[in-house]
Amino acid sequence: MDIRKPGEEVKRYRLIIALFCFAVAGFASQSGQVIAGPLEDAAQAIESGNVPVAMGILRPLAESGSAEAQLQLAYIHRNGLGVPQDFGTAAKWFAAAADAGNAEAQNALGRLFAAGLGVNKDAEAGLAWLTKAAEQGNAEHQFDLAAYHDGGGKPDPIAAAEWYQKAHEQGYVDATASLGLLYYQGNGVDKDLQKALELLTLAAEKGHARAQNNVGLMYVKGEGVPQNHETAAKWFAAAAKQGLAKAMTNLGVMYDNGFGVPQDDDKAIELYRLGGRSGGTSATATVEGAGYLYDPRLAKLNPEVTPDVFVSAAKQGDPVAMFLLGYVYAGAGKQPPNYLQAATWFQRAAERGMPAAMANLGLLYVRGLGVPQDYVYGYMWINLAAAAGLNEAAHVRDAVAASLSSSQLNEAQELAMQQWPQIEN
Repeated sequence: MDIRKPGEEVKRYRLIIALFCFAVAGFASQSGQVIAGPLEDAAQAIESGNVPVAMGILRPLAESGSAEAQLQLAYIHRNGLGVPQDFGTAAKWFAAAADAGNAEAQNALGRLFAAGLGVNKDAEAGLAWLTKAAEQGNAEHQFDLAAYHDGGGKPDPIAAAEWYQKAHEQGYVDATASLGLLYYQGNGVDKDLQKALELLTLAAEKGHARAQNNVGLMYVKGEGVPQNHETAAKWFAAAAKQGLAKAMTNLGVMYDNGFGVPQDDDKAIELYRLGGRSGGTSATATVEGAGYLYDPRLAKLNPEVTPDVFVSAAKQGDPVAMFLLGYVYAGAGKQPPNYLQAATWFQRAAERGMPAAMANLGLLYVRGLGVPQDYVYGYMWINLAAAAGLNEAAHVRDAVAASLSSSQLNEAQELAMQQWPQIEN
């Protein structure tokens, strides 16, 4: 075992974090070199992780009317690149570019209005902006408008079919799959199983998982095609391989009954388990399998470590020691977890700017461990961690966001902006 005095252990972690910061600063200084133009400079700065430099370049251009700069600023805020994810500020910049006729901004703004993210939910405004974008001819925008008519905020099956058709004609595979399903259902078009099979097979052969599953169902039922369990099982397997839960369950049924595949109870049970793995849509379920995040700038933690190694430095205000102490209390060391202590020390480290502490405090809030369960505060802290540069946190943030209502998400983003160091919006 590697024996060190407590103070030496903390110094070792601090040295590594200091060297990392020095390397990042040196790398970021290279991004200021002039290349082909200010927008290219901004793109290079974003790619190298220097978002403040990018925003400094983009903001004057955006304020002077550059739709491209407005669009890039909107994406920075929408995606939480170097700043907390903030749909309200994103909507402001999307609106500016949309008013200038930018189709990409019109589409993005329409989706925000449709969902009520960063703006008041407004189905008419959503439809108007999505339509403006789609009319400019982009297949993805045409698909988004079709989807909005197909069970979205403004149901209109006939319009959905028309816009899916336009996007399909441009080779947009999601539209091909969705149009095939409309023909299968007779929704917005005359029911036509042959046409449905043709479109769904076309999408399935291009690797579209939902289409693969639906083709499998048509072969199982013998709809529009002679019943063929072997072919059905092949398509279910292709979709299941891509992680589609419904296809896993359907393939499980095939193995359970020996339809088109050898009968295999163990295989069926495993597929049923995999198909039901998602369990639910709550934010708690989305992070169920996620471990606590570690700061990539720090040396790997000794699994034999105990809290007393870090207590002294943590109580003296060292944020690295605070984070490590919280991490050990969360279950990384030899002793059983103490989530109340983990939350206490993660909170203190988070307030001193440790991104991984922010993320882990957010996970504790989502799970209700050591703190009252609160999805809004959970998302807020994970959002701040992603804004502070912890790449892993962005994936967790987006998973939690998918389980929140628009009002919860808007509230959480407002709280994040209040916590974030003051920046000019």
